[in-house]
Amino acid sequence: MICLDNFFTGSKDNVAHLLDRTNFELIRHDVVQPILLEVDEVYHLACPASPIHYKYNPIKTLKTAFLGTMNMLGLAKRCRAKFLITSTSEVYGDPLEHPQTEAYWGNVNCIGERSCYDEGKRVSETLTMDYHREHNLDIRERRTRGTDPRPQEPRARPWLLLERAPCPLHRRPACLPLCARRDRPYL
Repeated sequence: MICLDNFFTGSKDNVAHLLDRTNFELIRHDVVQPILLEVDEVYHLACPASPIHYKYNPIKTLKTAFLGTMNMLGLAKRCRAKFLITSTSEVYGDPLEHPQTEAYWGNVNCIGERSCYDEGKRVSETLTMDYHREHNLDIRERRTRGTDPRPQEPRARPWLLLERAPCPLHRRPACLPLCARRDRPYL
């Protein structure tokens, strides 16, 4: 497993317990820049999700959403790799119905303070579907919902998205932490 992170919002401490494993490699890299690797699967989880981060640098947020997604899709296309992208219920904007179904198109503000994140996630979903349609790329999308129980980061963490999927490092299902609220689904 190769993990790319520019540490804009993350920390090396998040993966410190994996660094001495032979099947794990950490590369400090910003997905806004292309990278040449040989991979079988791409899990694109990159994007500042907290209002603290995306309001601090909204252009960086949009670049990560568009260029980062385009670069990771390009990597998957070149390697004929499976591609998973995480998105968010924020693509619906300020929804007029709750909960939102996949048929609901949303109530969006494309120039508001948080639109760098909402629009960025919408364009990343669009780009992903266009790669699927045009290049027959094997894609998966997961929209995270809910919040992370940690007070310093009120947004859902990407590691929560694979509740029932096998964890490639541990060869067992990944699970939600016990402190996660089950009344606010993550997926």
